Amino acid sequence: MEKRLDMKFIKSDGKKVTVKVNSLKDDVDDSAIDALMDYIVSKDLFKFNGESIVKKESAEIVTTQTENIHIN
Repeated sequence: MEKRLDMKFIKSDGKKVTVKVNSLKDDVDDSAIDALMDYIVSKDLFKFNGESIVKKESAEIVTTQTENIHIN
């Protein structure tokens, strides 16, 4: 089973953007994710089509399970 963190933000143009972190550790808690999102906003770490991230919107942990199919 794999875990991924999807962090959703609002850009300076008012549009939404999602930053995804793959292979999330099991022991990551809400406060660590909130702090990371604050850091991303405060340090202006990413630009999307020239637009900065200006506000946090939401975050979610997505868990996926892959099942191999055996074919002949």
